[in-house]
Amino acid sequence: MTTHDEHPIAGPAQNYDLPDPRSVIEDTDWAALEHAYGAAHDTPIRLGQLLDEDPDVQAYALEMLDMSVLHQESLYSATPPAALYVASILDDPRTLAQHENYSTWDDRPRPLRAVLLDWLGQVADSAAYGETTDEADGNAPGVSDAVRAVRGTLHTAVSAQLLAPDPTSEKPPLPPPPHSSRRPIWPGASSEPPGTFVDCSPRAPTGVNAPPLS
Repeated sequence: MTTHDEHPIAGPAQNYDLPDPRSVIEDTDWAALEHAYGAAHDTPIRLGQLLDEDPDVQAYALEMLDMSVLHQESLYSATPPAALYVASILDDPRTLAQHENYSTWDDRPRPLRAVLLDWLGQVADSAAYGETTDEADGNAPGVSDAVRAVRGTLHTAVSAQLLAPDPTSEKPPLPPPPHSSRRPIWPGASSEPPGTFVDCSPRAPTGVNAPPLS
């Protein structure tokens, strides 16, 4: 475990290689981190539930994560390792599970992977707020810098997925988005990846347990 700006984050901050998801869970001192509702000791449970075999459990876990580590687009000390974990599981086939309640903005069944990409885009977008100005971002001291430190790793994971064929469809992949006049939020990116705010509201399933990582 390494420390950046007094916030313990799993993995070296300048290494753009994706971490092993198990190491993010096991090597991060979650009790020393915070989210919107206090100590982040429950965050690794929610992260593990993203790979549950039940899409209802996955949807509920995503809602809880969105409400805690990205509450109203704010960032917390638990946000960087949570984002690293999400980035590291994008290739897991369990993220292809479809559910209509991953996002309240779109009630069509969507793969979890697509919504996780949107979520990572929102994390990066929130970290970019006030980056080149003197405007306060409202986050705790050092938190925005901690997220920016892992942004290159998030970009590595996201860029590999944006133009990848959709394994759930025979349709060809969508073309790249048109040039954006906004400043890129990903290092080295020419246009901005999805950054739609995820506001999930499924009913909490009963008997929710975090699945073992594999």
